[in-house]
Parts: sequence; C-alpha cells; structure tokens
Amino acid sequence: MKYTRCRIGEVREDPKTRDLIINYEDEEGNTKSEVFDMVVLSTGLDPPENYEEMAATFDIELDEMGYAKTGIFSPVDTTRPGVFVCGALEGPKDIPDTVAQASAAAARAEAIVASARGTEITPVELPEEKDVLVEDVRIGVFVCH
Repeated sequence: MKYTRCRIGEVREDPKTRDLIINYEDEEGNTKSEVFDMVVLSTGLDPPENYEEMAATFDIELDEMGYAKTGIFSPVDTTRPGVFVCGALEGPKDIPDTVAQASAAAARAEAIVASARGTEITPVELPEEKDVLVEDVRIGVFVCH
C-alpha cells in the first residue's frame, strides 16, 4: 500500500494487463506515471478555517483533532446542551452523510422547542355558521378591474 500526496492528472486502464496507469504531479511539481492494481482517490478534509472561533462563540469543546467534541451515541450533540453540530465541524464526511446529520441536528433542535409550538397563537373569533341548505340558490358575479 502506498500513500502519495499529489494531483491526479489521469487514470487509465492498460488494456492488456488491466492494471491502472496513473499520471500525476507530486508535491514538488514533478510529473510522474505509475502502474497499480487498485487506486483509491481521496480528498483530505480539515475543519472549517474559523472552527476555533466558532467553538469559542458557542462555548463548545473541541476534540484532539480539532473537531467538535460529541458523544459516541449522540454524534450531533456537543458538550453544550442545546447546541448541535453537523458537517465538517463534527468530522470529515461526504455530502450525503452531512445532509443526514443536518436532518438529525434539526430534529434534536425541534424536540427542544416542540412544547412551545402553538403557544403564541391567538384564536380567531369566527361568526356563528349559518345553515344555508334551506335557502334558495343564488349566483353572484363580480367583475374586478
């Protein structure tokens, strides 16, 4: 197994051997070509640039890697109750995982405020309903300009 930090220019298959031929540029800018049985391409991820400032603003702890510290069975719960995390601030992940985690964080936040739902709604006073089944049918035409 070989890990190479580089910029991949091309990956193509050798039609005779079915090996993968990779053309890449290394960290010094040298163009190279190598043959492999299998290739795994991966993008390195770091926490957002201002992650320390964000953590301080929301008073949440970071782990040893610089990501928001969460519980093993509660990956969106931070060290501060009521503050939830998702995406690259919690750790490296792809877009589908980020979307799923964002949904989980939203659900956790909604659970906290659910008891307040509808508490600030003023009931509307409506007039008493009138039985019109016994009245003659009437048609109205309104023209608005």
